[in-house]
Amino acid sequence: MSVVRRLYRVGTLGELMGIHVSVTILQRALGFVRVLVLAWMLAPEHMSLWGLGVMLFTILGPMMTLGTDSGTERYVALFEARGRTDLFYRKMRFGVLGLVLLVGAGLLVNAEHITSLVIAAGKGVSGVTRDHQVLICWLALVNAMLWALQLNVLSFLKGMRVYRIVSVIHILFSVLFTVMAVGVLWFWPTATAALLTHAVSLGISLVAAWGFLHFGIVHTGGRRRRGPDRRKTPRPGHVDRRAPIPAQKLPRNLFARLVTFGLISVLGTALWSVNSYISFYMLYSHQELSKSQAGVFFVFMRLAHPVVLLAHAAWAVLFVHVARRWESGRRDKAMDVLETAYKGIAIAIMTLAVIIYATAPYWIRILKSQYHCGVGLVGPLMMSFLAVAFMALMTMVARLRERPAVIAAAAMVSGAANVLLANIWIEQYGVIGAAYASGVGMFIGVGLVSVVFLLASRVRLHWSTLGVLLLPAILLLPAWAAVAGWGGAVAVMLATPLVFTTDQKKTLIAGVKTVGKLTGGSGP
Repeated sequence: MSVVRRLYRVGTLGELMGIHVSVTILQRALGFVRVLVLAWMLAPEHMSLWGLGVMLFTILGPMMTLGTDSGTERYVALFEARGRTDLFYRKMRFGVLGLVLLVGAGLLVNAEHITSLVIAAGKGVSGVTRDHQVLICWLALVNAMLWALQLNVLSFLKGMRVYRIVSVIHILFSVLFTVMAVGVLWFWPTATAALLTHAVSLGISLVAAWGFLHFGIVHTGGRRRRGPDRRKTPRPGHVDRRAPIPAQKLPRNLFARLVTFGLISVLGTALWSVNSYISFYMLYSHQELSKSQAGVFFVFMRLAHPVVLLAHAAWAVLFVHVARRWESGRRDKAMDVLETAYKGIAIAIMTLAVIIYATAPYWIRILKSQYHCGVGLVGPLMMSFLAVAFMALMTMVARLRERPAVIAAAAMVSGAANVLLANIWIEQYGVIGAAYASGVGMFIGVGLVSVVFLLASRVRLHWSTLGVLLLPAILLLPAWAAVAGWGGAVAVMLATPLVFTTDQKKTLIAGVKTVGKLTGGSGP
């Protein structure tokens, strides 16, 4: 099979999860190296400014899309099931581009005001002038625009289930930014240089992603198949349409429907992005604390993040397969696959988190001594990210039922709890208090809203599925207790049918074998 056909080939759930998760592991490894590079080359105060820039484009990037990326991933399955992916692409591409550029231009015009509200808070960083602060704001906004466009393109590719291409784009960006950051920061070790390098890397990877999408849609089979196709090897970009569903009409006013669905989704996404930076920003803007403490907090926040991104990679692959079954009318089967895979992925991610938490006193030695004081942040920060990651079941059910408002509700409750706890604990405990406010606040908000929604929606779930939401609390225990408690829990899960039935275990084992074969290089 040619390289092009391999890239555009759509595989099974196990194959795609193996590919995407394996590449995500590689990407996160590069991300880990990148955090270390930045931590070694940037002083903690400049690390806090880099973190502030990351906060801005992480929050504003998804907002600039007005949720079109979420709507795109959701509705590609609808058009793909009816053999009209090319129609969806033609209707969406210029509208999405214009929308992002319009919103981005509006923010750039107001860069001075954003600088005053966000970057100039708290004690200033020595040697950073007002003009320098505005430049940091401009670079953060440019990064946000580029990221917003890339989110839309990657969402389309994910909806098409061409995860090999998505993986190529992720790796391209990671390699570019890591290599360029080492070279640029060696001569220019500032937050400004880091933001500029990030923007260039994003721009190159965006052009590559759009090229792959355009080629796959326009030149390699985006239209409905007109006759029987008995070839064993599909064309590049060809999506399996052996069972098209022409009965349901395609929606009218497509762009309006996409934005309507996406606006509610983007509210939830924006709120969750804000939530992940609440404690960091409260440290940064605190009048009595130095920016270096915020810099230490940001480094450990980024080191904890890759574990959660592995979960998100698996959820993304899972969702498009579940959505395909859901749109095809096989809703009971879709929910069965969702519940089984959700528990399996959550347990695997939790195991990795406990290992990282327990070994923190050892791997922390690879950082500069200025950051060693942050070892106590590992547990609560990982708890915060895992609480949000394990919300995936509620998120996927809400998206399938087109009820994205519940995601925003969870974000508001979690954010309120975080702010309340941070106001109390930062004053008393400083940077440690900020970390625990994040972990406990996210845990409370996610657990409360998820349980209420899933019970109210009358989704038939095993009790152990809801129990997954409680797992991040293990990271509040001392490391030795967390290891012992989690080891015992895993033993019970494997040895008894309390969490997984025999059929579910067989399904998970088969999936693990598929992932293992692909990871070992024996994939198709």
